[in-house]
Amino acid sequence: MTYQKIDELVQKATMKLLDESRFYGEVVLRLNRVYDETVGGTMGLSWQAPFWELRINPILFEEVYHTVAEVKGALTHQVLHMVWEHPIRYADKMNENAAEAKMVGLATDLAVNQYIRGGFPGAHTLQEVTDMIDLQLPEYADSSTYYNLLHPLMDTIDNEGASSQLPGDDHKGWSTGAEAGEEAEAALRNVVADANHDALVAGRGTMSGEVERQIEQLLAPRRNWRGLLRKAISNVPADKQDSRARFNRRQPYRMELAGKIDTTQTNVVVFIDNSASISDDTAMRFMAEVAQMQKQLAASVHFYAFDTVATPIDKQWLANGQRRAGGGTAFAPIFEQLHQDRYRPESTVVVIFTDGDGEHEMAQPKYRRLVWVLPEGVTLSLTEPFGQVVRLTKWED
Repeated sequence: MTYQKIDELVQKATMKLLDESRFYGEVVLRLNRVYDETVGGTMGLSWQAPFWELRINPILFEEVYHTVAEVKGALTHQVLHMVWEHPIRYADKMNENAAEAKMVGLATDLAVNQYIRGGFPGAHTLQEVTDMIDLQLPEYADSSTYYNLLHPLMDTIDNEGASSQLPGDDHKGWSTGAEAGEEAEAALRNVVADANHDALVAGRGTMSGEVERQIEQLLAPRRNWRGLLRKAISNVPADKQDSRARFNRRQPYRMELAGKIDTTQTNVVVFIDNSASISDDTAMRFMAEVAQMQKQLAASVHFYAFDTVATPIDKQWLANGQRRAGGGTAFAPIFEQLHQDRYRPESTVVVIFTDGDGEHEMAQPKYRRLVWVLPEGVTLSLTEPFGQVVRLTKWED
């Protein structure tokens, strides 16, 4: 198959995407296409300043793909990696070692392939990996969840190998964006933003609701969770009581009249997801950040862990090895616990640090000062979220 034949196949697949799922086709149009026989798979994304490139190995491409439908699936796969920012989120890990790079590739592929109807040759599937390791994996989870669940089984996966003998896509090119940092990240978002704009104008076509939500979250302005927390606390209305320690503001010369002081004790109640996708290190640093803020917030801070139940914890929760990551996650127990422990909605700020994978439907609770803090690249499962949703990006102020 000549480069011209490959070009024709890619162009036909892109046109098919533009007709059926406009957004995917618009993203492909914005990627520089380069032929490179050193690419370790059929194709892969790579950062070559100032552009993201789609690098294609013509030899492996010819071996694996023979129809427009197959190429369409492979191109959709690359676009979904961009939508979930995998080339940015995992750029550093691709440089660590071959085993780590393989684990990242498998986890990210499992996360995106579930959104591709009919699959494509060489695509890893949940069923394939479940059969390999005898572990039931959750459906439609974030790549970080699969990474944390599969990482302890790295040796087993290496020994068993993948059921597909066909070459898949190549992820090593993601490492090229590590040094570029913010430039590569901004360029990726610009590609998605421009493609999304043109797709909306022309009609987006068919697309999973979860993918649409991820695009919206990717393009939403980045907000600082610390600032939101401070704002939420400052907005708690204060009750007043008489005090001789303050003059009466209305009649300051009447020394016998008491003044008023605030009596409301603001409670910040922090719930930390016990699921596997929240690493111990991330959970510990988040707790430390909130505890450090306690001195500045003039508020009482309380910690809970939650999965299908909520349990009070202290700062030694992680240090003492009390955490048991894994299992299901539900948000309802959070609000049941708040009610049970008699936190007043009007004087309570609720912070939920989670991977976002809980119920899809929930009635809006009475607690309106609520901040969801999610790791980078994941989405909140609620179809109609309440409260503020922010990303935990960097630890620096």
